[in-house]
Amino acid sequence: MPKTITIFMTLLLGGACLIWACGGSSEGDDDSTGGDSDTDSDSDSDSDSDGDSDSDSDSDSDSDSDSDSDSDSDSDSDSDSDTDTEIECVDAEYDIEIEPVVMMVVMDRSASMHKDENQMDGQYYDEVLQPALKGVIAETEKFIAYGLVVFPSKDCETSPTSYDETCYGPYELDNSDDYIEPKPNNSGEIDDALKINDVCGGTPTRKALRWTRDYLENDLPDDLKDRPKFVLLATDGAPNCNKDDDLLPCEGDECTNATDPCTVPHQCLDDDETYLEAEALFDDDVLVYVVGVGENLTGGPYATVMSTIADKGGTGDFYPADDEDSLNAAFDEIADLALDFTFDILWDQVPDQVDNLLVDKACDKVTVYGVKGPDDEDELYFDPDCSNETEDKPAWHWEGMTDEPDPDALDECTVVELCPIAQQKLKDGVWESVTARFNCDPIVID
Repeated sequence: MPKTITIFMTLLLGGACLIWACGGSSEGDDDSTGGDSDTDSDSDSDSDSDGDSDSDSDSDSDSDSDSDSDSDSDSDSDSDSDTDTEIECVDAEYDIEIEPVVMMVVMDRSASMHKDENQMDGQYYDEVLQPALKGVIAETEKFIAYGLVVFPSKDCETSPTSYDETCYGPYELDNSDDYIEPKPNNSGEIDDALKINDVCGGTPTRKALRWTRDYLENDLPDDLKDRPKFVLLATDGAPNCNKDDDLLPCEGDECTNATDPCTVPHQCLDDDETYLEAEALFDDDVLVYVVGVGENLTGGPYATVMSTIADKGGTGDFYPADDEDSLNAAFDEIADLALDFTFDILWDQVPDQVDNLLVDKACDKVTVYGVKGPDDEDELYFDPDCSNETEDKPAWHWEGMTDEPDPDALDECTVVELCPIAQQKLKDGVWESVTARFNCDPIVID
């Protein structure tokens, strides 16, 4: 009650008391309990029976008719006249789902992968390639759904005498067992397949890429069809298995065999058709990464072939790997390029209320946490352009934004993206996952 009104009421009551003292009865009041001048049975001076000193019928000391202690007439605890509750930071939780990307490893198992003249750090190419693949898959299998297809088919003959026996592509025969279906956490199954992988035949790269394109388009599991897709081609030589008799005799760089000129077409370079398959994958939004295994592909004419396959596949250039370190580095970099550290926020799945408290759905009322374990979390900083992130201040931002978001533009802030240091913590296993909460102010890096 304003101070001036309080003084006026005090004077008014004081005057009434004087009038009563001058003209009233000297026998006391006429209620049954005595002591006050009203007609009810309580000890206060008003005429109701609630026991307080105000004139309403509730039990509190304010002058409204509700039972709370504020001055309005509603039933909530705030001082306005509506029936809602003040918006508070209620931590509406939202589980962020890690959705893996798809990576089909297309691996060369031609006879040249296990020749005495084709060694790397004292090991045959296939002996170095398998553990390198195993390592990168084990490190990133939570975020990348790896699949495997080998070429030529396991049905090729160890000592082939015909084109077909040399150049069977994946699944050209019904009894083939040439691929592992892509899925997350797949390192064990792929490792088992690599352990029993032998070598034979030629290098039908064109057929392998064609099979992979058909598989990704038609047979990929439903839960992966809408995810980003990549191909990792690892090979030690130029594509051959060309079936065009018109090429004969092919010689020089067009002959992929040690005996020059080539006298059978499947020994002739099959570059143009392979380029078309890489380009077709790229047209299907599938990026094709190429790793050239061994010294034969670090220079010379076939390095140009590898570069062109990568270029047609949308990745610019291939990764030459002539030792174990460069092979591991190539696989690590490709995996990093494929990793997706963005997470969708579906605002219609964020609750409107938590414990009867309203949730303020706004772009600037989101916090993101790295989950280390049960009841153990690190709160991430909000850094609009990731430029101020540090090791002790891992951060996130809204994808596609570099400034503070418009709080009400929910259609623009729909994807949380981790900044590089936060990405690395998730990749390294410092955090098991990430989660978000709504209606709280994030910590902003200045």
